[in-house]
Formats: sequence, structure tokens, C-alpha cells
Amino acid sequence: MAKPSLGRVRVCADEIRISLLHLSSVVAIHDTCSHFAKISGLKLSAPKCVLTLSSIAASSFNISLVRDCIAVHAPWWASMRIPNRGLYFGFGLGPSAGSMQWKAALIKFKLRVDHIYEANESSHLAVSEYNSKANTVLGYIGQLALPPSGLKRLEAASLNRVLHLATNSLPLNSFFSFKAHLQPQNQLPRCVTPGEHGQNRPLYHRWS
Repeated sequence: MAKPSLGRVRVCADEIRISLLHLSSVVAIHDTCSHFAKISGLKLSAPKCVLTLSSIAASSFNISLVRDCIAVHAPWWASMRIPNRGLYFGFGLGPSAGSMQWKAALIKFKLRVDHIYEANESSHLAVSEYNSKANTVLGYIGQLALPPSGLKRLEAASLNRVLHLATNSLPLNSFFSFKAHLQPQNQLPRCVTPGEHGQNRPLYHRWS
């Protein structure tokens, strides 16, 4: 279902994402969906669909132009929502998605750090909880998005907190020189470099 001349189509469970090179490709996609509807009896529900413009802002003028174009070739789809940004499997899409990319993940991360702190567990258990429940929250978004500003400060403060230390007791790098059974993973996915067999390094080292 992929044609370089039109764009890319990806399907996961009941989610369909279509990335078009040109708005005119809507005609071919609409025809394909129409044929599928006749065969399966399933139709796209336009009000539930989101059309995210990737190269221009979704201003009133631009939205009007896009709707007029769609109305001519695919009238049933003219009611699709056209926001300035969208969310797909947790990742922000669109020209203004940057401001929302980490928002939900950071809130969830801080909440989990608080839960670990309130549990009053031993250092070993606290680090284990941090690795499995807090670290992974930011690691998911970190696969595609650049680290947010202030990540080092947040990570250091969070690690001090889960170990019941004052906020600035230990600098960030100190936590990654502990013995292996106490060493917390960095918040973002591992960045293993030659010669550092399995050592944890923050993802921001990739852009440093």
C-alpha cells in the first residue's frame, strides 16, 4: 500500500496513518478507501479523522483552501478536523507540535518519581522502580524527539528525590558511577558507544 509518488500508508491495529506528498493525492486515497468500503462495509468516519498540515500553519485561510479542494474530490471528507498539531501514538505531529511533544510525558514522569519517593523504599528498590517505571516514560518519546531543555537538572533532582536526598546533594554524573546494582538507567534510551560496553549514557550525548 505504499507508492512513493503518492506518499506512505501505515496501519497498526485499528489506526491508519497516511502521509501524502501532495494534497492532490487525496483523490487516489479516497478512491482506494471507497473500494474498500464497498468490499468490507467499513467507512472512514470523517469527524473522527484528523488532517495535519505538515508544511504550513492551519490558519483559517489555509484550512478554507484545503477544505475546498477536498470538497471537490472527496466531499465526504470535507468535515475532517484540521488542527495545527496532532497526536499519533504519543508523538506530536505538525508545525506547532514541538511545544506539546514532551508535555504529557514530563507530567507523567514527575508523578511516578513522586510515587517512588512516597513509597519510602530502600535505595535498591527505589532505583529498580525508577528504572522500570519512570525512566521508560521519557524513553518512548526520546526515540524520535530531541531532549527537552532542562533535562539534566530534572534528572539530577529526580534521582536525588527517589533516594531521599536533598535536591542538589549529588550532581548527575555521580549517580552513574555507583555499583551496578545501584546504578539507575538514564531517563532516555541507552546510547552505547564503542569501548563503553553497556554503560548507560544520556541520550543527549548524541547531540553534544
